[in-house]
Amino acid sequence: MKKTITTTIFAGTIASLMLFASCKKQEIDLYSSSRYVQFVTGIQDSISFSFFYYPGKDEIQIALPVKLVGKLFPQDQTYSIEAVSSEGTVTSANYSLPVQTFRKSAVLDTAWVTVKNTPELETKDLRLVLRISENKNIMPGQTEATYKIIRITARVSKPVWWDNNMNMYYLGRYSEKKFRTFMEVTGVGDLAPLDNNQRLIYFLQFKYYLIEQKEKGTPVYMEDGADMLSTVPLLG
Repeated sequence: MKKTITTTIFAGTIASLMLFASCKKQEIDLYSSSRYVQFVTGIQDSISFSFFYYPGKDEIQIALPVKLVGKLFPQDQTYSIEAVSSEGTVTSANYSLPVQTFRKSAVLDTAWVTVKNTPELETKDLRLVLRISENKNIMPGQTEATYKIIRITARVSKPVWWDNNMNMYYLGRYSEKKFRTFMEVTGVGDLAPLDNNQRLIYFLQFKYYLIEQKEKGTPVYMEDGADMLSTVPLLG
């Protein structure tokens, strides 16, 4: 089953990026006839993805924003993105890369990679390193913007959106059991793309479930034995 998403990108220092530290920053001649394609963000901005947030999904498409430096293409132009297998830890079973298309007259576009769930992701984080390839019509752009690192796993971890504001006003303190219960009840795990009103619908659905279970005499408990409902500060 496939699903298309736009990932949330975050900045961080990645040890593996030291492999590229010796590369000098390229200066692109904007007045040449060459056309350069590069990722919108540099290699220091990695992507972290977990299948845990998408139960039942075997494949997910990840969007990779790209940009053109140079003259606009007069017609749609195909190009390739390749995996740098020597620098990654994934196998071909973990991803697929279609032929990419940069649309005519566009400055910004989107490249795509499909990541695939495999059993080992339940216990491991794997690294996929991508690089924009050169062809007769396209040159890779600046070195630090022609590579992209994607970390893939299926392990549970506290999501970025579960912040201090979430602790104080909505779902309360984080625990793995609470997060798993929330996902089972609502069917969602990634709330980053949602606005506050959309999130509130899921928060209330979760709280009403906990209330219902307690009224039935089968309250849901946290790992430490606390009544899960008592740890949810959401009003309503």
